[in-house]
Amino acid sequence: MHRAMSRINTLIVFGLLVMLDPFSGLPIALRTLLQIAFGAVILGIALSMRAEESRKLHAPVEPAEGREPALPEPPQSISPI
Repeated sequence: MHRAMSRINTLIVFGLLVMLDPFSGLPIALRTLLQIAFGAVILGIALSMRAEESRKLHAPVEPAEGREPALPEPPQSISPI
């Protein structure tokens, strides 16, 4: 969880930098270059977070060590008679 929080904090910092960039007083060419670089960093972090979430959702669930997997509960609304 610590890793995800550091990525979120990095996204916040780069988002603030993108917002403050027009007020920096730097030449337009340099501001454009910085915006492209900041956007690339934000995109890279967002894609890595998305890939990690996708891996978590599609990872096979392994039973706890020494225990057999639990059988699914039968439906309660259907009568066995």
